[in-house]
Amino acid sequence: MAFAAGQSASDSLATASPVIDGAQLLGGGKREALIGQLEALERENGWRMRVLTRYAPEQFETEALRAIWQPDDRTVVVVVDVTSPNILNFFAGDTVREKLPRQFFIELQSRFGNQFYVAEQGDTRALQQAVSTLQTCLLKPAGCSNVPGLVDDLYFLTLSTAILGGLVFGFAARLEPSGKVEASWQWVLLFSPLWLLLLVAFSLLPITARTDDLEPLLKNGAGFLAGAAGTYLTPIFGQSPVANWGKGKDGGTQSGTRSGRDSDSDDF
Repeated sequence: MAFAAGQSASDSLATASPVIDGAQLLGGGKREALIGQLEALERENGWRMRVLTRYAPEQFETEALRAIWQPDDRTVVVVVDVTSPNILNFFAGDTVREKLPRQFFIELQSRFGNQFYVAEQGDTRALQQAVSTLQTCLLKPAGCSNVPGLVDDLYFLTLSTAILGGLVFGFAARLEPSGKVEASWQWVLLFSPLWLLLLVAFSLLPITARTDDLEPLLKNGAGFLAGAAGTYLTPIFGQSPVANWGKGKDGGTQSGTRSGRDSDSDDF
């Protein structure tokens, strides 16, 4: 099978190039640009990244690749198999995994290697994004626990959980005191493990782990408040507690009693 830039399989393996483009994804000078990028990364920072694209797992023998690349603890191999449902796969040395845990690679694979992203952006773009993200995180002193950047699907999920947390908060706030619960705010505390989990763990933390942008945090906070207010004020669950604000415990009975006393005073 022909390789990009007119190389044969044996020629490509013999040159020990950091990029072996068996699936011909990197045409028009993209292969040479990627090679230069990876060589600079290794020369300046000591991180060794290797890229393999292929049409099938059996296209290249693993032992042959090991012999030419000689991967060590600071090596990460990016494999693109265009026939796989998820085209990306990664093999990383121990030192790499200290900076980039397994969770990071799983998220990286699912974000850029899935069929929907590939159908929309293409195989080449998926590879470029994966390599760029890996390089960015390898150069960070603390590495990355999550893939940087907040994609739309993930953001809408966090917004949904923020609104759901608000719904739980509002529902708890309108419950009537019962038994040992002497005030409605105590219901809010009793339900706090649930609405705090939804708000903090599933809505705010996924954002702060991936971006420093405050806008999605503010939007999710607004979503939580809207959900809480909507549930607290809606008449679906009965009369809103707001309707009773300013009234005494006996409602209109107090005014009626006072009127009667006033009449008695006039008669006296």
